[in-house]
Amino acid sequence: MSDVIRSERLAEYVKEKVSEFISRESNHSSLITVTRVDLDNSLKTGTVLISVLPEDKEEEVIHFLKRRRSDVRNYLKSNIRTRMIPFIDFIIDKGEKNRQLVDELLQ
Repeated sequence: MSDVIRSERLAEYVKEKVSEFISRESNHSSLITVTRVDLDNSLKTGTVLISVLPEDKEEEVIHFLKRRRSDVRNYLKSNIRTRMIPFIDFIIDKGEKNRQLVDELLQ
């Protein structure tokens, strides 16, 4: 039980700090939102799911974030007090896109 709570707490901290990093370092030509962070059971790796508006900037944003992965990890090291900082990857949150599509279809 405590492992689940620890994992959820670390995921929330990572989400908050990655959001701060993106806010500080992006060129603000698009709206980038961190929707969720998924960590594996060992807390060594994680996936940051993002949504991007406008959608035509998604590939550019993913490329930017993957290039800056080591900077993001260093930012996490300096701002999160934990033994282990997970290695992270970035992907577009398809679930959020599907939810938006369903909302559009229902209206």
